[in-house]
Amino acid sequence: MKSYLIAAAVFLAAAGARAAITFAGIPWNTPAQTVVSKLTAAGFTVAKKPDHGDYRFRGKLLNHDAAGVAIMSDGKVVRVFVMLAAPDDAARETYEELRKVLIAKYGAPAKTVRSFEEPFHEGDGYEAEAIRSGKANFATQWIDGGEALVLNIASGKSLALTYDSAAQ
Repeated sequence: MKSYLIAAAVFLAAAGARAAITFAGIPWNTPAQTVVSKLTAAGFTVAKKPDHGDYRFRGKLLNHDAAGVAIMSDGKVVRVFVMLAAPDDAARETYEELRKVLIAKYGAPAKTVRSFEEPFHEGDGYEAEAIRSGKANFATQWIDGGEALVLNIASGKSLALTYDSAAQ
């Protein structure tokens, strides 16, 4: 019986474990050369930003065009910001698709907001217009030990992902 309880406790602990909040499997405080190597291995084209220690990158994320920046502090990554292009009038669908992937990886979000500003509202048939015109707010946030990830619809055709280390 005792071994059964220990096995159950180990299973539950493993089931509740979440992946660390990272982009492209890059741990926080990773040195620049390793960041570049990992982004390149993930299929991104990487360039150093002039006059900064940060790195721009471009590529595909879930088959969507993506552009981002790995923000460095003292030569180590502390924040990653990614913009993801959505097809015309598909920002909401792309947001939901990406949200599902992130929930599978990081578990239940800490907070989700879905709202519309007047004259728009959920179910009126004009949700895509509300998103295009900036009159909709879709955002999901995960927080884990000071690390955070926010997914939101940034404009009518793009989504933003912001990965923050505890150092931010």
